[in-house]
Amino acid sequence: MQAPKLLTVIEARVPKERWDELKASYEALAGANPPERIGGHLAQSADDPEVWHGTSLWRSAAALDAYRARVPVPAGLAVFRAVASDVKLKRYFIAAED
Repeated sequence: MQAPKLLTVIEARVPKERWDELKASYEALAGANPPERIGGHLAQSADDPEVWHGTSLWRSAAALDAYRARVPVPAGLAVFRAVASDVKLKRYFIAAED
C-alpha cells in the first residue's frame, strides 16, 4: 500500500500593505519546487481578505520530512513569516481524490 499524500496548509493574517510582497515572494518560489512537492496554491479568503493560505501537496509525510531535513526553514513558511507575525501550519493526509 502506498503512503497517503500530505497536504500542508499555512494560514496567516496579512496586512493589506503586505499583500503584493506576499504574492511576489510566493510566485518567486514557483520554479524552485523540491521534488517531494507535487504543487500548491496561494489563496486569499473571500470572506476576510486579510486571511491568506498557502497550500502544498506532498508525495507523502515522509517526503515532507525529507525536504524539511534539508532546509533550515521551509520556503513557504519563510514567505509567510516575512509578512505576518502569527503564522499557523496544519498537515492533512489525503483520504480520497476525485
